Amino acid sequence: GRGSSVGEDGLTWSTLRYPLMWIGVTVASAGFAWHAMRPQPCQHVAGCGALLDETSGVLNNYAFCGLATVFLHELASLVLNYRTARPLRDLIDDVMETFKPSVLLCTTFAVLLLENLVLMGGPSAALIHSASALRGEGHLRPVYTIIYM
Repeated sequence: GRGSSVGEDGLTWSTLRYPLMWIGVTVASAGFAWHAMRPQPCQHVAGCGALLDETSGVLNNYAFCGLATVFLHELASLVLNYRTARPLRDLIDDVMETFKPSVLLCTTFAVLLLENLVLMGGPSAALIHSASALRGEGHLRPVYTIIYM
């Protein structure tokens, strides 16, 4: 069958199916959200630009420092655990599987660090949209596009 065929690099269709499905669902969901919300750049919405000028990146500085701390802690833990488990790799078959949660956490923290690093320098016009889909008093406020979506 299709799942049993192994390519030259050892990958099977069953190992590629779920990441490809995840990527497809993520792209489709982001496209639907973008189409449904129709975000407008903050500069094109009256009143939003003035609020954008008052916005500071200080919260992103705090978030970056906190994330850097937990990232370094998790990375150090991962490295130490990996070094400790090195002699056990031949004795225990699935010992390497125990590192997946730590690798996922390190990856997540790294992505969040990069996001906050970009936003730390102050709001960039390309990253800020107006919350025009919201109704009521705060609909003109600037919102980071990644949070908005």
